[in-house]
Amino acid sequence: MQHGAAAMPFVIAIIVAVFSALLVPPALAADASSKPWYAGLEGVKVVSPSDNVQQVVDEVFKSQQHAQFSANRFALLFTKGEYKDLKVQIAYYTSVIGVAKDPNEVRLPHVWSLNGDEGGATQNFWRSIEGVTMTDPFVVWAVSQGAPLRRAVVEGDLYLSDNGGWSSGGFM
Repeated sequence: MQHGAAAMPFVIAIIVAVFSALLVPPALAADASSKPWYAGLEGVKVVSPSDNVQQVVDEVFKSQQHAQFSANRFALLFTKGEYKDLKVQIAYYTSVIGVAKDPNEVRLPHVWSLNGDEGGATQNFWRSIEGVTMTDPFVVWAVSQGAPLRRAVVEGDLYLSDNGGWSSGGFM
């Protein structure tokens, strides 16, 4: 009886696999497996050092720079590597995320969120950085609420406002 009970989860898994294979048309199964998981998600941008990353980053920034009340959201996912000469300015509803095992495996030279048009950063919210190493000697993270800096390495100096402005928060 114990051997039969131990085999039951395996038998159920086989039955589920067989029925799944019968119910999913082969063309649909092949199509689904050939696309990356983020295909069709307009706000998810997965980049690698060999891509034209600056163009992608600039397009996202341009669309979000003054989008305080926008419904658009963007996740910039950086795969493992060093992104030489890349300049990433982060705007509303934008997350910069390194998707390697360790933040030191995703190296970004120039990443910043500057003060807003009014001179301070009290309206710079809904942006984030996570899982990257920032190699610039001068990193500005002038933000307000809802703007975490998580699992990140700053190799230079970190400034929480720029040009004598002010900021009110963020989470580090």
